[in-house]
Amino acid sequence: MDVDDEPAPAANEALRTTVTLWRRKAYPEYTPSDDTERLYIFMSMIYRCLLVDLFSPGFSFEPIWDKLGLDSSRPLTLQYLKYADVFIRIDDTMTLKQLADEFIRRRNQIHNPVINQTLRFWYERKDGQLPMADFLCTFSPTKLDHDLVDVLGFWKGERAAKGVGAARAGRMCPSCQHNEYCRWRLSDGKLHTLRDIEDLPA
Repeated sequence: MDVDDEPAPAANEALRTTVTLWRRKAYPEYTPSDDTERLYIFMSMIYRCLLVDLFSPGFSFEPIWDKLGLDSSRPLTLQYLKYADVFIRIDDTMTLKQLADEFIRRRNQIHNPVINQTLRFWYERKDGQLPMADFLCTFSPTKLDHDLVDVLGFWKGERAAKGVGAARAGRMCPSCQHNEYCRWRLSDGKLHTLRDIEDLPA
């Protein structure tokens, strides 16, 4: 997430802060497009909706905690605090409520926040790889609503798996140790049976 202070269009308006959602990704073996980044676009659009809520006046975490049955006064684990401190540098924060209070305190220091409609993906390169331009996409509530209905339909068992298609099924997931014999990929996302690959490791 990136935060930039910029002058408002009119001279009589207060300083405005633009909050931009960035996502860091591994250097791809393909040319990024709306199709290849579809999952991450979907996730980033959801994150943007959450940011809009988080930066809305009067936002409270309490309804979320109540729905999840969480006790916000219980101490956070030392492992979590050690991990979180790397990213948000929290001080004297030991409970979920204290963490939320610290977030709200910092949020209130931001002037007139505006959540950027543009979502950015940054590709982390290693030695020998050429720099790759950031991939940009624009938040679309219509597209998000469509994809949410589609995803939730599968999750609720209201539709069958669509698969990934033969062209994309062969592309391996570089971080997976099973990418050479992934049953799901070899079956094109379960678009056909696995009878020809039964000798693969379980």
